[in-house]
Amino acid sequence: MWMAGFIFILSGLYAMQQRSHIRIYLLYDILPRPLQKVCDVISVALILAIAFFLFWGGWGEASQKYLRWETFDTAFDPPIPTTLKPMILIVVTLVAIQALANLIRDWDAAPVQHSAADDIDPDEVERLRRQVGAE
Repeated sequence: MWMAGFIFILSGLYAMQQRSHIRIYLLYDILPRPLQKVCDVISVALILAIAFFLFWGGWGEASQKYLRWETFDTAFDPPIPTTLKPMILIVVTLVAIQALANLIRDWDAAPVQHSAADDIDPDEVERLRRQVGAE
């Protein structure tokens, strides 16, 4: 459970870094670049606000769990709450920083058009063709 908790928490940071977070490209791609920038700024502002309020609201509980060295109350008794609660605050802060870095990096970038074909992996398609015997 400990490893799964850390992987789950860190997956949000990884998704933000890889830019695989959810965006409605159908609407985003039809907007002119200045409106796309407005959408990007609003998105990052919301991420920063959510991160701030999560950190502000979670600081007391996370620090209490850490100072009490709260454990999981099982036979093994690992300090899962003690480590996961502060980790959530750290990762939320890193996600906000990554979102801001993405905004700065993409500010002068040319617009990218997305399609359903972006999700197709040619190597995987070839592997599937070989598996079913299709040429």
